[in-house]
Amino acid sequence: MDTPTFWKNLGVATAGVNTGQISLHPGPVANKDSAILRFTAPADAIYTAYGKFFSGDKGETDAWIVKNGDFTSPLKSLGVTSKNPIFTVSEFLKAGDTLDFVVGNHGNYSYDNTPITVQISSFALPGKVTPPIGVKASGFTGTVSATCQNTTTGKTVSFNKKSNQFLDCKAAGLVVRSGDKVSVNIAANTAPFASHRYELNVEAGGLPVKP
Repeated sequence: MDTPTFWKNLGVATAGVNTGQISLHPGPVANKDSAILRFTAPADAIYTAYGKFFSGDKGETDAWIVKNGDFTSPLKSLGVTSKNPIFTVSEFLKAGDTLDFVVGNHGNYSYDNTPITVQISSFALPGKVTPPIGVKASGFTGTVSATCQNTTTGKTVSFNKKSNQFLDCKAAGLVVRSGDKVSVNIAANTAPFASHRYELNVEAGGLPVKP
């Protein structure tokens, strides 16, 4: 095998690969000709992959798990596969993001068939985040006017509230989804006039991050 190869053994056990197993075999270029089994996320969600690389044939190989082709910062560096490394990795993926299960040749690509088993489950995020999104209007007198903008989508809502109440942008009708950014402008309606601007990030898990 002179190029990286992915295959499934539909026959009898051979070259360290049992019947029914999927195997990766890297190519000949040291540290470059990796074989890759790739998962592409069909939707935004938190994905959990768990499985095992097997020692396979008598050649030594290395194993990694990589997100979106970023080999400089792999999610997992599992070392040599002769130790049959087991892995679990959970990661938020947007639709189209990739998880690569990678086998490298460890400097020599002879006899490098490396079986792998992997299962992937997903936890879909809600379309709208559930916690309130906004800030508390403190340090003002009387009522305040608030303008909330989802800077990701460009949508804006405005409303008035009494001072020292929580200004809930979502309750006022602003649609906010996981990963969006929200700005909140607050202005006093009575003297002494004052205004403040807040920037909020909505994390993948749906929780607002304080500025």
